Amino acid sequence: MKLTTTPKGSRGRVSDPASEQEYAQALLRLLDANLSLYDDMNRWPKSEPGSLLFEDDQATYPFPISNDVRYLLLVAADNLNGLRSMILEATENGQPRLNLHVFAPYTLIRNAIECASTALWIMTPAERHERVLRLAQFELEDAKKNKAALTAFGGSGEETFNRKKGIIEGIIRRYAELSWKGVDDGFRITGLLRTIGSLPGLEGLNPLGKWQIASGMAHGKRWVGTLLSDLKEDAQPTTKGDSTFLLYGSFERVFWLAQCAQTLLYEASNQVIEKSQETTGDQAQGNNVEDPR
Repeated sequence: MKLTTTPKGSRGRVSDPASEQEYAQALLRLLDANLSLYDDMNRWPKSEPGSLLFEDDQATYPFPISNDVRYLLLVAADNLNGLRSMILEATENGQPRLNLHVFAPYTLIRNAIECASTALWIMTPAERHERVLRLAQFELEDAKKNKAALTAFGGSGEETFNRKKGIIEGIIRRYAELSWKGVDDGFRITGLLRTIGSLPGLEGLNPLGKWQIASGMAHGKRWVGTLLSDLKEDAQPTTKGDSTFLLYGSFERVFWLAQCAQTLLYEASNQVIEKSQETTGDQAQGNNVEDPR
């Protein structure tokens, strides 16, 4: 399948067929490894009492950090599993063959990058109060979206929102370092991705840029068409001032972005495993506080 259109644009390239086969095999290996990770996630034990994650959960009760983080990671992994199912198409003789859509894979990859990055962003601060703050920002954003969705369907989410907001305020009051303004300043996915891209060891990954490209493809943005055009260098404009861009399904591009999602997924998963086992002598603030609900 190919798409042809005529925006003002740039010149691109056509991927080499042999190279595309190599990227297709590399992508399948990546997605097969993700299947194993997904199975492992479903068998993860609960955090051990005394571990960092266990005490984080106590500090953020009744919204334990581990619940949100594991949920985000399962969503990210499931999106990559969906990509694998999309690419592997069964035939009548039972032998799978490769099938690649032009745009559809990028919706799944975008979601995987976003969810894995959010989980990693919540988990990475060294100080507990910073992890609590990020969890509170994420939960408040979720409450706002829930309220907006209920309103859009003719309901009222005001009572539910106020109840959840009150619980989050109770969690924040446990920490002298935190203020409600820090929570209400908002959850920004672009800022989050920029922060993740600056972490040691991830400086060259550029999750923000790759998320933007995946988003552009998912939402049909023309700037991505010109950026990723498969047009040959010697192609001529079809009309004065315009040039044609061609978009083919590309295993190279899909692998490039899926590899970013999987790297983030593994980094976040490692954080969960380490913090589930690592013990600390500190006690989480708020262990004996009254239930804010």
